[in-house]
Parts: sequence; structure tokens; C-alpha cells
Amino acid sequence: MSTLGERIQAYIDKRAEIDEAADKLEVLKAEYKLQEEVLLRDYETDGIQSMNVSGKNVHLYRDLYVKLVGDIDEAHEALRAAGEGDLLKYGVNSTTLKARVKELDASETGIPEGLQPFIETTEAYKIRIRRA
Repeated sequence: MSTLGERIQAYIDKRAEIDEAADKLEVLKAEYKLQEEVLLRDYETDGIQSMNVSGKNVHLYRDLYVKLVGDIDEAHEALRAAGEGDLLKYGVNSTTLKARVKELDASETGIPEGLQPFIETTEAYKIRIRRA
């Protein structure tokens, strides 16, 4: 049976192991990204789309990033007019809502009565480590 101090030390050690692995992963990702940049130039220079190596097909992939620009209300109206209104969603940013609820919860007034039926909060306790 281990003591509480031993279990806490094991927890600290495991966190250090995770942090070390995360650091190593960041280095690997940076190296991988550099290799990708070199290969993109090679593929462009050689005019190829894909190549099979060691049983793997390494190919170009086109990713597309899209965002609305200009007046957002006009953009929404243009989407509706084009028959694309189903793309529009009304919602609340959960991170902003969480921050506001934390502020309200800490204040003397709390969450307004009219909002209480629509806001559910759940607490979770976790162990964290910081320098002593």
C-alpha cells in the first residue's frame, strides 16, 4: 500500500512524462511540416500528383478554407437568396457563455432568474500541478 505522498509523486512523475512526450511531439510535428513543404515544392517542380512508396500512396490534397466577408447581414441574405439558407445557424459561443456564467455566478446577483431555466452548469474537479 502506497502513501498519499507516494501517489502524489507518481502523479507528478506521470505529468512530467506527458509533458516530455508533448514536447517531443511538437518537435516531430515541426520536422514533419518542413518535410511536407519540401515535398510540395518537389511535386510542383516534377509535375506529379501522387507517388507510391513502401506500399503507401503519397498524394497532393487540396484543402479549402472558406469564410464570409463583407457585410455579414448582406452575406446572409445572399445565401438565402441563392437557396443556401440552410447553411445559416444561430447559436451561442459556449466559451463566451461559460465565461459570462462564471462572472455572474461570482457576482452578488448571480444568474438572472429568466435565464436559469435555460442554463445548465456542471462542476468537475480535477487535480492540477503547479510550482510550489
